[in-house]
Amino acid sequence: MKKIVFFVQTKKAIGGSQIQFLDFASYIARNTEYEAYYINHPHPVVEESYFGTGIHFVDVDNCDYSQFEDALFFTPINYLFYLLAKIRHLKNAKICLYVYHPDVLDWLNAQIPIKDRDLESLCRLFVDTKSYCFMDLSNYLSTKRRADLPWVERYVPVTIHTENAEEEKLADPVPPVDPAKPLQVGWLGRLDNDKIHSMLNVAENLMKDPTVEKVDFHVIGDGNAKRHMSVPYYSPKIRFILTSYMYAEERNKYIRENVDIMVAMGISAIDTAMLGVPTVIPIVSPKPFWTDSFVYVQDLNKYSLGWNIEDDSNMGCVSHSFHEVVEDIRSGKKRELGEAGRVFCGKTFSLADASMELLKALEETELTVAKCLAFKAVDKEMRTFDLYRRLHLCKDFPEFHEAVARTNRARQQSFKYKVKLILSKVAKKLRGQ
Repeated sequence: MKKIVFFVQTKKAIGGSQIQFLDFASYIARNTEYEAYYINHPHPVVEESYFGTGIHFVDVDNCDYSQFEDALFFTPINYLFYLLAKIRHLKNAKICLYVYHPDVLDWLNAQIPIKDRDLESLCRLFVDTKSYCFMDLSNYLSTKRRADLPWVERYVPVTIHTENAEEEKLADPVPPVDPAKPLQVGWLGRLDNDKIHSMLNVAENLMKDPTVEKVDFHVIGDGNAKRHMSVPYYSPKIRFILTSYMYAEERNKYIRENVDIMVAMGISAIDTAMLGVPTVIPIVSPKPFWTDSFVYVQDLNKYSLGWNIEDDSNMGCVSHSFHEVVEDIRSGKKRELGEAGRVFCGKTFSLADASMELLKALEETELTVAKCLAFKAVDKEMRTFDLYRRLHLCKDFPEFHEAVARTNRARQQSFKYKVKLILSKVAKKLRGQ
């Protein structure tokens, strides 16, 4: 039987992209002639939740990779080298790469020593071998901006978790807004560096809105960037309620009972919208920013569930200020907006439809392991990795990645220091004149 292998290698808490891979794997295992494998570090709670779906779970560090000689591998594009470090001996195995974040090419590039980088040529290899697919329009636009090549708009969007969401109905409508309570705003998602500033931008907009007196801000998630939250700064107007991670029915019940407006992106936005809670998509940025542009999930274009501020004007979506969203909720439109988002997501983010698009992308890819290793920059990356291992500087590719990143940062800082020194000398000469 043919094999499709979903590969990631991360010890981070389970996130949207990993859940999406598992959903794809479960659908393919149950509905196609393919066997589906999921390779990552073990996560017993997650594996138990997919018990009986037909997925073969494999420990990334204790795997007999020889069984995948003719398999199709699907992996995030920034995990390409992680994957090649495991399957270099599988010359005939094919690879399809997922572009799932606007900064993902930069993450890939950061794994390569500065002197060996040739990202545009590497991207040309991907284009020539039709070995990629995009999560949505925002990822297509960012990739096109990073490497101006003839990329095809081949989309495999994130999805809801069930196959028949269009036919599903809510058992009970969401509760109406309680005017006696503070405004109930929610955030669902990780609190890592690539998302924390989006959440804080919502808080800044609430602080600037004179019509909002009190806010309960329900933060459902956790992450290593939570330290950026200066709770005293927002007090007493905003009261943060930090729930950490919540899952399944416990999370859904909490959101429906406590949140009137949800801010989320990616799969988190779909999950919330399917509960009938009004959901808006924020701008995404790894750095502090301020903007007042939010889009209802039902007004999205080409599957985008989050985008950079640079692409905001190119998304083709109707945006609203957060004050306008608050006024919509206050005017009694909570259920109307929530139902519109639920119906839109049920039709647009179908697991069955996206899985078929994924199969098409997997069957069209022409990128083999042999072709990857024939590319000079990839071959050199793998040989440098081997050298690090022989010198006991790293044990596996994630450690090599960290070592390269440290070296790159040191070289960049050294270059900046040299530039500053030269400019300082020039300035002294000019002052002497």
